[in-house]
Amino acid sequence: MSQIFVKIEKIEVVKKTMASIRKQLEEANSILGKIKELKEQEDKEVAEWEQEVRNMQQTLEQLDSSLNAQ
Repeated sequence: MSQIFVKIEKIEVVKKTMASIRKQLEEANSILGKIKELKEQEDKEVAEWEQEVRNMQQTLEQLDSSLNAQ
């Protein structure tokens, strides 16, 4: 295997760059986690609204049936 010679300064630059990339990836993961939490919360709220609308529709249908039966 052949040897590769790299200046120490370049290795330090690479290490700093890799550390920066690692930090950015951690931040991206954190942001994605927060987005996921928000989406789950929004999905739950939409499901609750859908149920409320269904309940209102049922109530309206019952009232309509009662009024038409008289």
